[in-house]
Amino acid sequence: MSIPPFAIDLITGPFGGGSTKPGFLDSDSFGMVNSSPTDDLAEWHSTANTGTNPITHVGGQMVMTLQATANADLQIQRHHAQHLPATNIDLFWEARLKIDDVSTSIIAIGLHEIDTDVTNTLDHGAFFEMQGADANLDCVTGDGTTHVAIDSGVDLLDDTFFTVGIKVLGTTKAEFYVNGILKVTRTVTLPTAALSPTFALSTTGSAAEIMTLDWMRSSRQDSDSL
Repeated sequence: MSIPPFAIDLITGPFGGGSTKPGFLDSDSFGMVNSSPTDDLAEWHSTANTGTNPITHVGGQMVMTLQATANADLQIQRHHAQHLPATNIDLFWEARLKIDDVSTSIIAIGLHEIDTDVTNTLDHGAFFEMQGADANLDCVTGDGTTHVAIDSGVDLLDDTFFTVGIKVLGTTKAEFYVNGILKVTRTVTLPTAALSPTFALSTTGSAAEIMTLDWMRSSRQDSDSL
């Protein structure tokens, strides 16, 4: 589908219109799939894939499928859209997606340092995480040493699309939005390393899992420019 207006307020950002601030805008409506673990020209890098878990294109959406294998995982990261949190630099990310079976899935989605195992490491990041059975969508920040997860108060539903958004405002604040509503604000344990749009899927058991990505966009903006 086409990407609608940004669901979260981007101050005067590129999705809101009228901004003359310098920056970077990236989006993907998944009209095609271009994922490679090694090709620097690929839109997405498959930074982890245990087994033979396919990434396919179905009806204008990207479908990440885990085979029915114990401890399988699959993740993609957008290498060409990495940005470093810094004073007067604001980072934005938003996506619409769904999970077929919430109770047996583990997901990490948002802005994360390039890594081969984003669901199990103490890397830099500002991202959403869900750990299977409780269905809670947690808001996570990591500074490379510590991760802090705060419950957004939202429980995901099977096979139901939801929209999530993140703002990393300079080096002082990260805000987390679910379906356009601010849920959590973090001012400590914030990332300081370069962050990339990230989607990671793994399983709590050996059931097949599916994550369907409808669209994604990210932006880097100089908040101190006219």
